Amino acid sequence: MLSIPALVAAGDHLVLEPRILDPADVRPYITLEELTARLGEPGGRGIRRAREALKLVRVGAESARETRLRLLALDAGLPEPLLQFELCDRRGRWIGVFDIAWPEARLIAEYDGDQHRTSTSQYERDIERFDRAADAGWHVIRVRMAGLGSNAGATRRRLAEAYRSRALVERPKIDPR
Repeated sequence: MLSIPALVAAGDHLVLEPRILDPADVRPYITLEELTARLGEPGGRGIRRAREALKLVRVGAESARETRLRLLALDAGLPEPLLQFELCDRRGRWIGVFDIAWPEARLIAEYDGDQHRTSTSQYERDIERFDRAADAGWHVIRVRMAGLGSNAGATRRRLAEAYRSRALVERPKIDPR
């Protein structure tokens, strides 16, 4: 009954290993390996679609909209991104965690839910984090709900253009020390 993107989002939710542990949250509900094994067993109605979606399930997406953003990027022809990317500046100072990143292009994509707009403290943290990422040479593309729905085509184009333009630039190697 569910679409492939909805099944992928459900799978991502099931296999998520939260960065911040909550004693009341027993995730992951199932490991990716366990899910793969279960979907390898003989199945009934919908098993083909579930197996197709499983190919796109990843550990790391913290929301269904982050999953949808990742799928849009893949649909735009971008390579598989890193999820929950931890970024430090050139001197090793912590900048923050970002939803989706392509380090080879120094490109970040962030889904901004409504709390990013309605919470002053969240908004302030976001601005500082995005400014610090830009100062470190990264480009951040922020996407809101319409960018996954009615404006999904524009989001695909923005991601593809940003990736292509930034991945072509030869970057100096950064000493991790």
